[in-house]
Amino acid sequence: MGISLPIKQSCDRLSTSLAARLFLRDSVINYFETTFHLVLFQLQDSPMFIFHKDTQLDDLGNGVTRRILAHDGKMMAVEVMFEQGAIGPMHNHPHEQLTYVLSGEFEFTIGDEKHIVTAGDTLYKRPHIMHGCVCLKPGTLLDTFTPVREDFLKS
Repeated sequence: MGISLPIKQSCDRLSTSLAARLFLRDSVINYFETTFHLVLFQLQDSPMFIFHKDTQLDDLGNGVTRRILAHDGKMMAVEVMFEQGAIGPMHNHPHEQLTYVLSGEFEFTIGDEKHIVTAGDTLYKRPHIMHGCVCLKPGTLLDTFTPVREDFLKS
């Protein structure tokens, strides 16, 4: 998919006027224009709608399944389903994470705190903090990560 003509013309005017104001040489202007168009092209190629029927359900074992939803370089949404008694083992990672409880009941540990959470509750996990959960009643979590969990995309 290419860039539409009005967008391309706007980008040309913007990149040339910015470069002229900065008194950049022609080679730098060309690099800037190419980079600017590439970034716009990549943004346009990112899917804006992710339909549940088009996503893949991954069985992680021990009563846990995961479905990767929308994602791009800086953010990712993941749906995680738990059977009763399933465990999300204690772990940490360099990503910020928000967890929204869609359904069910979970005992979550984040750092030194432990709480029972249910549908409608939200949890924040800062980078590198130890966290995990035990599913008390079957349920689904919606996790949002920043940046993207590249390890999820590789598995």
